[in-house]
Amino acid sequence: MTRADLSTYLQVPVGELIPYLNPLIERQQVIAVRRENTYGRSISPLLLIAGAEIPEEKVVKDESILEFLRKKPQGVSRRDLSTRLQVPVDELKSHLNQLIERQQVIAVRRENTRGRPPSPLLFIAG
Repeated sequence: MTRADLSTYLQVPVGELIPYLNPLIERQQVIAVRRENTYGRSISPLLLIAGAEIPEEKVVKDESILEFLRKKPQGVSRRDLSTRLQVPVDELKSHLNQLIERQQVIAVRRENTRGRPPSPLLFIAG
């Protein structure tokens, strides 16, 4: 959960929430995991309860991505894949970039006649 998510859940502005979070982080009751976006910039840290394990079903595995792409030979957009696997697109991008680098997945750019081009379609390689 991010600070913004916690702020929304508790209905408290983020600025008022931070003074309460910092002592919890110092006492290691809450862990703040640093994250970076696809451009290498730091984004809001992910907050986890110390000692809590991430549920297995919430962990994105390369096999689940490849399995879904095998079922869709016509290709899948990142948004559709994100919806299907129930993970944020930003988290999915990092996994997809690794699969593309290992040449297990191919990203085919699409063109649009007007406006911003749609995201690439993803196919299983080979």
